[in-house]
Amino acid sequence: MLKPIGLKVGLYHFLTARNEEEAKKQAEFFSSVVSNTSPDCKLAMDFEVFGNLNIPEINNISRVFLDRVKEITGKEVIIYSDAYAARNVFSRELAQNYPLWIAEYGVENPSQTNWEFWEGFQYTSRGQISGINGYVDRDRFTDDIFLEETSQITENGDSKNYNQDTIYIVQRRRYFEWNSIKIWNYSKRISYFK
Repeated sequence: MLKPIGLKVGLYHFLTARNEEEAKKQAEFFSSVVSNTSPDCKLAMDFEVFGNLNIPEINNISRVFLDRVKEITGKEVIIYSDAYAARNVFSRELAQNYPLWIAEYGVENPSQTNWEFWEGFQYTSRGQISGINGYVDRDRFTDDIFLEETSQITENGDSKNYNQDTIYIVQRRRYFEWNSIKIWNYSKRISYFK
């Protein structure tokens, strides 16, 4: 539906796991939700609500989720994070193994983090697009956000309902500057980048 009109498609999951077993189950659920799709962008993990988890637990949960998604789907993965967590929570080990899509508002360039480079930079949540009521996120991406191989994800994973899946859809613009429109639909969030 979207690819024929030139939209680039990517998928992400808002992770709510509180232990490694939940991370594995959410990875399996996310993988089952995105099965039979052919995304253009790396599959993203959005883990930003940590509750009482300590830093080693957060990193272990992240690693389990990312490794399991990559194992099931065969697709590259990326971490979506705010600048604080990218600098102070997510480990250098994660930074060496997974690329970063960083969110930091009101700055020209994101702060120094455990990552040497970023592939995505969300610089505001107050962007505007003609024809859209309300604010939208604005992002810049490098070409590295795109998957090297965009074949269809085969049907795998766990089909249980974990109630926290998120899907985003992207379209490339000149100069790697993208707009996103977030539309809430029950537990699914769909973001359109234009």
